[in-house]
Amino acid sequence: MCALIRNGIRNAGEVSLRDLQVHMMTCGEERIEIAGFGTVRQGDPPLTRCVITIGSSQKKEVSISGCTDDASPGQDWRKVVGPGPQNLGQWARAKSIPLDSVDPSHEYYLQPSSSKKNLGENSWEMHYKTELIEADGQGSVSQRFTIYETSIVASGSGD
Repeated sequence: MCALIRNGIRNAGEVSLRDLQVHMMTCGEERIEIAGFGTVRQGDPPLTRCVITIGSSQKKEVSISGCTDDASPGQDWRKVVGPGPQNLGQWARAKSIPLDSVDPSHEYYLQPSSSKKNLGENSWEMHYKTELIEADGQGSVSQRFTIYETSIVASGSGD
């Protein structure tokens, strides 16, 4: 888990969340809110919001304050609009997503990436990763923090 502070990124610890496709993330010094959609067998999934509380910089304490589902009619994951990037995981398509910051010495951005490795005839592994990057005024990367990473093995005749 990361926290954007006035002087850079710090590792605040780790939490496990339910499986969901992240569509919104708000980072602060004391809390992070993540919202997105999980998977369901039928119909549209509810919007899930999770709030993560971050302890002081001296202690690596993070905890989940709670996750709630909003199954309001009309919540369509294809049309969700909120602050920040619209997807941080497997379907992130942007090369680089700039982030607002109060830190005058650094620029921050999200860097999604994906790769495909052939495993044999009709099987492959897809690797997805999104990093939070801190760069100085000249564009040199000073810190990287992985906020999403997964690999999926697939097989069949599709791409």
